[in-house]
Amino acid sequence: MAYLLYEVTPQRWKLIEKVRLFGFNALASILREKYAGRLHEPLGWHVGTDDFRRHMAQDGQQEIAVVVDLRPQGKTVDLYRLTDIWGFSHHGWTPIMLRLEGLFIEADPQVVSKEAFAPPPNDPEPEVAYTFTYLQGSVRDGELVGKWTPPPPVSANSCLLWPEPIQYFIDQIRQRDPWFIR
Repeated sequence: MAYLLYEVTPQRWKLIEKVRLFGFNALASILREKYAGRLHEPLGWHVGTDDFRRHMAQDGQQEIAVVVDLRPQGKTVDLYRLTDIWGFSHHGWTPIMLRLEGLFIEADPQVVSKEAFAPPPNDPEPEVAYTFTYLQGSVRDGELVGKWTPPPPVSANSCLLWPEPIQYFIDQIRQRDPWFIR
């Protein structure tokens, strides 16, 4: 997966740059500011589109979007807007859940360019997907500790979730998309 930053206007979405979302980059900066004084385990936290805009938009940009390119080397264009990240920092690590809204799913690269594209139609019920991973880090004594990076890409990455973090994530899905879990 690759994380891309787009400038969004009513006429088009234009690629600004590939971004490093994890590690001590965008996400860490947002968490330090948003949760100052509360960085202690266990900590359930949330970062959304407004947080991304406040921390990642450059001068003059009205609207930005963080987009996940699910298959950067794939034969199709698979772009999803990252709308939310929830994390649960405990026991020295942080499982995270990402909410994605489909922009282009298995689109023809001859038709859709990743560099710039017309905005997709405003869909009242976009294609929503959730994905889980974990970050190698947590919070302690008011600080972020560890690398705050996801595991390296390998053929099998798993994120084991015990009752407390999975219940937190289920509650967040029910609040954000009540229709998703029945």
